[in-house]
Amino acid sequence: LNLARLAPRLPAIDTARIDQTALNLAQNVNASFADRSTALSVCGESNMEEAAAVLLSVAGDPEAGFSLRLAAVGALGRRGRLETVASLNEIARVCDDPAIINAMSSATAKILKSHSSEEIR
Repeated sequence: LNLARLAPRLPAIDTARIDQTALNLAQNVNASFADRSTALSVCGESNMEEAAAVLLSVAGDPEAGFSLRLAAVGALGRRGRLETVASLNEIARVCDDPAIINAMSSATAKILKSHSSEEIR
């Protein structure tokens, strides 16, 4: 995670490799919780197109567990991509966990707010 945050200031750091490693770890159900959680956060900051699909997959997977699902939803909210709103709403529609639904609503609101403020500028 620290390398991912330093990468924009240090051109010698291979961001593509960091992003790909994070993507692989985020999908690895055998990875530790700490590794997967960190990887989800890095995916949220990544520009990789595949990151959104991985984050949505974890967010919608009850088998991933509560904490990882929240980490994925939070990363989607920080990522701020308008195209994920419909998917978040669909996952929330079939979800039975009120806390996850609330987190998805918050992420969706954050995304929509960031895009509406961009239109005002």
